[in-house]
Amino acid sequence: MINFCFVSVNVVDLSRFAKCICEETANDINTLVELGFIRNENKILYINEVMRDMVIEEFKPSVSSCKNLIKNLRLECLTYGLDKFYYNEIFDFIENKINKISVDNTELFLDFIGEAFSYADKYNYLPIMKRVITEYRYYIKNNLTDNIRFKGLYYMFKAVHLITKYENDFSNALKFIEKGISIIEENLNSETKHLLGNLYSIYGSFKLQDNPKINK
Repeated sequence: MINFCFVSVNVVDLSRFAKCICEETANDINTLVELGFIRNENKILYINEVMRDMVIEEFKPSVSSCKNLIKNLRLECLTYGLDKFYYNEIFDFIENKINKISVDNTELFLDFIGEAFSYADKYNYLPIMKRVITEYRYYIKNNLTDNIRFKGLYYMFKAVHLITKYENDFSNALKFIEKGISIIEENLNSETKHLLGNLYSIYGSFKLQDNPKINK
């Protein structure tokens, strides 16, 4: 039931939801149907919103207690190269995950929403992109993470969001990428070298788009 807390649309496809929470069978979901927490009509699940709010208040879902859902949503986000007709359901899960979850594992949470950023960028879904940047800023500014990789990602996300929102603001976007490169180069290790390559790749792409004459 805890995983249902992150569904705000009133319906969700049974098979996709079961896959997301690593249920090999629908037995647990059927139990929830029998108890009246959810309603199953032709494999479409309807959420009892009153019950959902009660579960949130009572159990306070956390990153650790919902790790299966996070793991599988991350996998969905990692396949952002594929077009999925149900991407709105995924956005719904992600937004509610960020809004309602108790963060007891900072790195897993930031990795999860970082993957969500790339998925949102594919569909130009600015609300999630902006929210991810806000969350990263909060955790970095308040020294809740000392992982330098997240600082580099923060500036990369700011640059990509800027281009997605304003299209041609390459000048300021390049400044964010340069800041990210500087931070990572000063703290280069096995965990950050791949990110450094991504930052340089984005920098080169933005540079070409900012000055098309370079490509001639």
